[in-house]
Amino acid sequence: MIPRHRRAWRVLLVLILLLAAALRVVNLGGRAIGYDEAYSVLYAQSWQPEIGGPVTDVHPPLYYGVLRVWMWLVGQSPEGVRTCSVLTGILTVAVVYRLAADLFGRRAARAAALLVAIAPFHVEYSQEARMYALMALWLLLATWCLVRGWRDPRAWRWWVGFAVFAALSMYTQQLAAFYLVALALFPMAARRWDVCGRVIAAGLAALALYLPWLANLAGQIGYISGAYWVPKPDLFQAFRTLFVLTMPFVNVLSLPVFAVAVAVALLAVLSVLLRAYRARAALDWRAGMVLWLAFAPPALMFVVGQFLPIYLQRAMLASALVFYVALACLLVERGVPPRLAGALAALWLATAGFGLALHYTWDTIPWPPFDRAAAYLTQSYGPGDAIVHSDRMTLLPMLYYERALPGMFIADPVAPGSEVLALEMQRALGIQETPCVQAAVRGAARVWFVIYHGREASPSLTWLRDNFAQSDVMAFNDLDVYRFAGPDPAAQRSECPP
Repeated sequence: MIPRHRRAWRVLLVLILLLAAALRVVNLGGRAIGYDEAYSVLYAQSWQPEIGGPVTDVHPPLYYGVLRVWMWLVGQSPEGVRTCSVLTGILTVAVVYRLAADLFGRRAARAAALLVAIAPFHVEYSQEARMYALMALWLLLATWCLVRGWRDPRAWRWWVGFAVFAALSMYTQQLAAFYLVALALFPMAARRWDVCGRVIAAGLAALALYLPWLANLAGQIGYISGAYWVPKPDLFQAFRTLFVLTMPFVNVLSLPVFAVAVAVALLAVLSVLLRAYRARAALDWRAGMVLWLAFAPPALMFVVGQFLPIYLQRAMLASALVFYVALACLLVERGVPPRLAGALAALWLATAGFGLALHYTWDTIPWPPFDRAAAYLTQSYGPGDAIVHSDRMTLLPMLYYERALPGMFIADPVAPGSEVLALEMQRALGIQETPCVQAAVRGAARVWFVIYHGREASPSLTWLRDNFAQSDVMAFNDLDVYRFAGPDPAAQRSECPP
């Protein structure tokens, strides 16, 4: 018979997992599919050998393969394609519980699982049809295997698991390397030389498993190094990284709410660090590991980001999850003043609640109602019309909803290194890149032009207004669909500017 106290904590864990599941299915299909998700779906759906190489995408193939199989099982609705990440996120909550229990006991594990269950940062990527939730799951599993192997270095199954999960994380997203490097370096910093040897052996095994894709890595680095869209991080950017621990949408918050998010994030970080400093004499490898894994991977990414455009906050999701474990340990530790723990927990819950509400209701850039805009165009355009998108960011989401829509978009005025929509991908999707709007509308009696709101100074839109008669404009939140008719005859002979 299972003791009553064990039944109680199992019931509590089930309730936490049910809460995590509920928060990850709220409004799952209510928000429109955005560019990144549309790219994932269309890429996975249209995968062919000629578009499966490193020149067509900057990410490795594992997530796209998983998504392709998932869509074959459940279909391609917004809810269907996102459910893969939902299940991944729920499983991650369970893994966080298991990891925290092995490190700090069940009391801290329950608190850690609850923090992850309600964290807006993790909920956001557990509802997105992208690879970041899956990458975080593999990295947390690799960490758990290392913790088990740390305590029993001769148990080879943990080192096999470490190698497999490390390789899977790299097949999901190459930026997992920063977390894996930090994870592999920790035994050396802790001077556990018996563990170091096994970590090296497991790392070599992971590298061997990754070899089939490793040859593509240099090409992908060259692909992004030319002029990729990720900016070079500065100290302010590093400081902002702390904010995503509490809020997923720090770029759009009003000043008072932004200040609260900053205060909560800083209070959480400083509290954890202060507690570690005061207990430094008794600081063992467990606390050292979670603090190291929370802060070392972002720091490594920041340094490398000075030379390569790779500093992505969403790629730090695994470090954020480990930070939640450290924070949970602080909240439940008996030596922490109850008022401090209670105040921090209350602030965290309040900001998490606000962040979740913001996440569920966001319907502007980058997620305006593409579905309604696509339906409007499908019903309104006719033979001989030209539908032109200001860039690929508006084209792919609408193509996801209405594959029969003509697909033409204006090329980005940037270096080839940043182009993510390769020609092979365009051919597979039946869409076309054009160097300028003049070339796109030649011969059309009527033009539909799709552009994000607030970009009225666009040269393409200015040219259309000068050469066509604007009939009307339909606004779908931050997405505008212009209709032009009656071109100036000279417009039919216009060439692209040099």
